[in-house]
Amino acid sequence: KGAMDILEPHLGGESGEHKGTIVIGTVKGDIHDLGKNIVIMLLKGAGYKVVDLGVDVPKERFVEALQETKAPLVGMSVLLTSCQEAMKETIEAIRGAGLDTRVVIGGNYIDETVKNYVGADYYATTATDGVKVAAEVFGA
Repeated sequence: KGAMDILEPHLGGESGEHKGTIVIGTVKGDIHDLGKNIVIMLLKGAGYKVVDLGVDVPKERFVEALQETKAPLVGMSVLLTSCQEAMKETIEAIRGAGLDTRVVIGGNYIDETVKNYVGADYYATTATDGVKVAAEVFGA
């Protein structure tokens, strides 16, 4: 965390351009946030406003944040395989709320199979993959 505090000011974008809003959080049952925090820094540096929900985020909080922000993209971070069902339930809750939001999932074991199982639109295995997904969703 100390290194993140040092790095973040150097990753910030100079242009001040606002490309859009993204909601991101670590799913219910998981308290790991290093990868999520790196993605957030890179997204902010690329000009996105990021609403960080933190860790151990219940599906209802993801839905609330998306309803409040109208963000077209939500990122879900997960490290623990035991939290895969929480990710699936969260995506189902987002879809069930009628939100027109694209979902990107990321974590150490995430791949195409997991993406398809949980119902996500995209998956990212690196922080830069997350920025690429944002650029695609926002047309940047």
